[in-house]
Amino acid sequence: MPSVDIETPTASPEVVHHVREACAQDLRATAEVLGLLSEDQRRGLRSLPDPLPLVPSIQGLGDALVLDPWERDALLVAAVCIDDRMDVLLDVIGRSMDDVLASTLSAHLALVAGRFAFADARMRIWAHESATLNERTRVHERLVAGYTRIGDARRSLWHRALSTMQGDPALANPLLLLSADAERTGDGVWAYAVAREAASHADARVLDRARVAAGRCALGAGWLEDALDWFRPVIGGDDLGAIRDALPAFVVASTVRHGVAPSADLLQHRPNVSLDPRWSAYGRAVALAASLSAERGHRTESRQWFVAVREIDSRAGRPGRLTMAVAEWCALFAGAEQEMPEGGPPGPAWALSSALRLGLDGDPAAGLRLLAGSERVSGRAKDSLIVGRERSRLMHAHRAVAEAILRFWSGDLRASRSGLEEAALRLPIALPFAGVAVSLARRLELAIDGHEGALSAALDIACPATPPGDRLVDLGLKAYLEGDSEQAAAHLRLWVERGAPSPAFVLPGLDEVGPVELPDVPIAPPDALRARALRRRIRAAREHAWERDHREAAEASREIVSPFERARVEALLGTVCATRGENAPALRHLRAARTLFSDAGADAWTRSVDMRLSRFGEQGESAAQPVTAPIPVSGDPLGVCRTAWEPLLTERELAVAMLVADGCTNREIAARLVVSVRTVEVHLGRVFVKLDIRGRGELIALAHRTSMHL
Repeated sequence: MPSVDIETPTASPEVVHHVREACAQDLRATAEVLGLLSEDQRRGLRSLPDPLPLVPSIQGLGDALVLDPWERDALLVAAVCIDDRMDVLLDVIGRSMDDVLASTLSAHLALVAGRFAFADARMRIWAHESATLNERTRVHERLVAGYTRIGDARRSLWHRALSTMQGDPALANPLLLLSADAERTGDGVWAYAVAREAASHADARVLDRARVAAGRCALGAGWLEDALDWFRPVIGGDDLGAIRDALPAFVVASTVRHGVAPSADLLQHRPNVSLDPRWSAYGRAVALAASLSAERGHRTESRQWFVAVREIDSRAGRPGRLTMAVAEWCALFAGAEQEMPEGGPPGPAWALSSALRLGLDGDPAAGLRLLAGSERVSGRAKDSLIVGRERSRLMHAHRAVAEAILRFWSGDLRASRSGLEEAALRLPIALPFAGVAVSLARRLELAIDGHEGALSAALDIACPATPPGDRLVDLGLKAYLEGDSEQAAAHLRLWVERGAPSPAFVLPGLDEVGPVELPDVPIAPPDALRARALRRRIRAAREHAWERDHREAAEASREIVSPFERARVEALLGTVCATRGENAPALRHLRAARTLFSDAGADAWTRSVDMRLSRFGEQGESAAQPVTAPIPVSGDPLGVCRTAWEPLLTERELAVAMLVADGCTNREIAARLVVSVRTVEVHLGRVFVKLDIRGRGELIALAHRTSMHL
């Protein structure tokens, strides 16, 4: 599967991939088609026209063909026909296979095992769009007869609907049945096309049912704006049965699109009578509101909806069913434990939460096995909250993102990015879990390439609502991997000051520099939490306890299964050893980190370690000799030192330490800071204690090593 290769993304990966395939990989035609689509279509929030619009480059290609009238007619039939049966095509055009093979048509249609396909996908666009509406209508009429002759009532129905210029209410119900069949078999795109056609034929008695079906299919495909367009007239109408059927899917579409559950619409349709049959649908809608609010970090709203679920559950006729369906999901995103009854409620959402819970419990491999083999995810068990969701493209997108998260947690960054890239070309992966795929793609690009790439940029376009993010952490990571620890720490401090916003699942960030004490991370696997605690301990270690802390941190790191997480601990151990002048263990840890980062596929981190290792080669034998001369001042060469010591010292202590490292005497420092010499001596004594050093010479040596190795 090719990767996303758009230098300046203007559309979602899925849309670009679809258009390129329909344009036979013609980049000029692809650009022309994308330019004609609406913004929502480019973002993947609305369905694309089928066929795609005729653009100049494709028009010129088709107009240059020399075709007999019957050959042109045959291409139009092939473009309009709902399937690819060669016998139907031959019957409708009234020709034999020998006729086709002997004509120029054989250059435009690939014929294999009784099936046909356009040899150049652009020809389907040209054949369809260069014909008049009357010409296409007559072809549909001929296809009705063709499918009727072979006894295919379903395809005959479809072409009959498209051959009816004024609409026929008698076709609406049969079309809705056809759409439901397609939805059950997992063909959501076809199901949506049929439901939409049903709505165009429906009279007032059936119209809302058709709207609900079309909206539900559009949601399953990820076309949120289309879904909301179909649902809004129903939710604002007075057909209580249709409102009941639409409400759960409407809640999902609205929340994913706008980032917040539609509270007013939900409360407006709360039943008032105890035995009202709408309680079940209302309860499912409220359960979805609770789950989606939890995903987005709206914990107060999620708790309120969850309380409502408990109250509603007893009215729905199946006590505890809704509560069980939503409790684990809410607990998962709240970072809380939740007992999971054996078996759980049917449906893919339960399997997804189970797999992610296994990852958070420290066994991402088991979570991946569950996703690979679970009947719930594969669609053989029905979703308990939304009809047909188990086989939808949106649910497959959830599964793909969950797999990428689990692979990231396991430390296999290459496989995580590869899976995410492949899924991005065929599924709306920017929608699940409050858009966490955007943050995940960006974090993977930074870890592997050292910079943000096309995939995260394209997914950002496709994400309908800005997800809770940690962009400042991404900027900090980029700076750190480029060797600019001072800038990295500045980004981390600002991120903490802004409340440390994070995506649905906290992804490995940066704690090697910046504030030592970062906000708690409730939603992360044990390896990440253990590695984070070790890095905090390493950074805060004191000289009198360093030997013990070093030994215990090194031993504890061996319990970390993820090669990526362990590599970061080894790299920090090596860096701190280097700043303390302990070159032999520094080299040992840095070499281990390089191997582990390489195994994880974290190429940018590998290069960062190589850069640190190269500094030992530059020092040669002099590395063992303490440096006591002041560091030459040019700009702010002590900026890295300032970054490393800032979390440990007060503002005044840091100022004194920096001036000592710059070669100033106590009297010169007192004059600069407008304090007494005695005050400087007091501050300097505290600096020595906090940095575990015994004098000015050691402070200057520590500053030199810190600036070189951090």
